[in-house]
Amino acid sequence: MPNKVKRGPRARLICVLAASDGLPVSQSAQSLARAARIDGETVLIVNYATPPSPSQPALSDVLSGQAQICDTKIICPRSGIISVYAGDAKLEEMLGLIAALSLSYDNVIMAPPAGCTPAHVRLAVAADVNVLHFDSRGDKFMRAYWMLDALRARCPSLDPMLIACGPKTEALEAYDMLRGTVREFLGAPLPLTGIISPRGMADGVAAHIVSDLNQAEDARLRA
Repeated sequence: MPNKVKRGPRARLICVLAASDGLPVSQSAQSLARAARIDGETVLIVNYATPPSPSQPALSDVLSGQAQICDTKIICPRSGIISVYAGDAKLEEMLGLIAALSLSYDNVIMAPPAGCTPAHVRLAVAADVNVLHFDSRGDKFMRAYWMLDALRARCPSLDPMLIACGPKTEALEAYDMLRGTVREFLGAPLPLTGIISPRGMADGVAAHIVSDLNQAEDARLRA
């Protein structure tokens, strides 16, 4: 087995996006984090859930000057995954801080609330990897099309990994319609990376994504 190439932190920012509300992006972010930790990498997750205690500093406290970034970090003793909480900080206010944090870890993973604001687009453009979840029910797949349209308008080469959320048959049908719409109006359609249930990304899908990313990056380093 060839040795892994390791030249300091990978400094990889992974953005897990939701085309609509109610999609399990936080669970998917945790699956990606576990897969990266199993592969021996450092991981920091930017968490949008409620902090575990009212006294826990969040990134909003760092931005307001009330805390240092080291005060916000919580390390899971079992997995080694490091979490920080966004608090009430707005996404556009955190972009610079997230970019700085990403330089110190192999992976910084964040799953912002659903939306397609200018801040979401700037974050996606700044990220090394984007994973876009879409709802396979009814015509909700069109929200993924609108988001992809906004992303490509800012960065034509930005192609997120697509994750369909829903039962397999329904998800494949929705993806087929999404692919056709993208082909007609935006050009080259994206492949479907995976299908997940309402509970979130399966660890097997997450492991496959992380493995592919690492193999591609290591190949570039060896070249």
